[in-house]
Amino acid sequence: MSIQPAPPLPPPAPELMAKVGEAIAAALNGDIRRGLTIALATHAKAREAHDLRAELAALNAASRCHSLNNNALAAMSSAIDALQLADRCADTTAHAHALCAICSAAFSMRLLEEAEPILQRALKEALETGDADLEARARLIHGENLGDLGRAAEAREQLLAAREAAGKTGIEGYVLRMDARLGTLAGKRIRACLAAGDAAGLAIALDDGWTIAADVKPLAEASRNTTLAISMCALQAQVLEQRGDSASAREKFESAIQRAIKIAYLPAVAPWSLQLAAIEMRQGEPDAARATLEAAMRVAEGLRPTFRIAEVCAALAALEQSQGNARAAEQWRLRRDEEQFLFRSEQSRARAVLRAQRGTH
Repeated sequence: MSIQPAPPLPPPAPELMAKVGEAIAAALNGDIRRGLTIALATHAKAREAHDLRAELAALNAASRCHSLNNNALAAMSSAIDALQLADRCADTTAHAHALCAICSAAFSMRLLEEAEPILQRALKEALETGDADLEARARLIHGENLGDLGRAAEAREQLLAAREAAGKTGIEGYVLRMDARLGTLAGKRIRACLAAGDAAGLAIALDDGWTIAADVKPLAEASRNTTLAISMCALQAQVLEQRGDSASAREKFESAIQRAIKIAYLPAVAPWSLQLAAIEMRQGEPDAARATLEAAMRVAEGLRPTFRIAEVCAALAALEQSQGNARAAEQWRLRRDEEQFLFRSEQSRARAVLRAQRGTH
């Protein structure tokens, strides 16, 4: 007796897929909380209806929202479920979206080298499907990863290609988001040039950063994409600081942090607070810097696992040492070591997931 192949799955319910599209559009346009709420509700409805294709799409949407909010473990968990369901559904596009989500989570967990081969596989699958949204997403994550690896020219190439693909999707705010990521890359170049003592490269990166921020910020404000708007405000602050206008830089960092907290764009608070506290210290205001860092610590603690907690601990230790508070400095150093251990433990879990994915297909 021969085994008959399983019948093809029915198409997903249009009303559920419309909700998935609504969730993604909301998240890409800056309203991540709304996007996640819609994605989770749609996933629940799809499961109740035994609609595997809609369930898969909703899982990928939820993972995407978690990634945009830098919730690495939640993104990875949803993505793993999506990968398994994509195999059951034989859905190549959904499979590649899940790979992108895993790589985005790996980026948040600082597993940059480990993510590279999976990113390349996700991009290969994206190009094979001809899905412009998938290509844009894969190239965006790859570009961000390359930027943090210090490969700025390759990162820019990927982000420009991501921008071109985003323009083909018709998704509101997508191209603007790619422009903002080019601005973020300029910020990384600024830090790299400062570390390397590259004055010529720094001047170019500062000009690029200022130009992009000046172009993107008003468009983001007009479209109510607050996350992009405040990110560009922080980029302007970074440029102003390097150009010697610390007072204006401080004002912009303060504004960006306050707005980020108001809309719960919390992953950005710690890095911007570290830069703000450095300005406050240079202006001779250690009490203000301490308050800034302690507030950032309270926010970062709610985002575990994140390497930012250890960074804030290190900054507080340096601050207390500079003020002659040896005991407080030592306490913060001990806390930094503890937080680094905890983060590395979570890194190990994420690394195991990546290795498992590298070993498949």
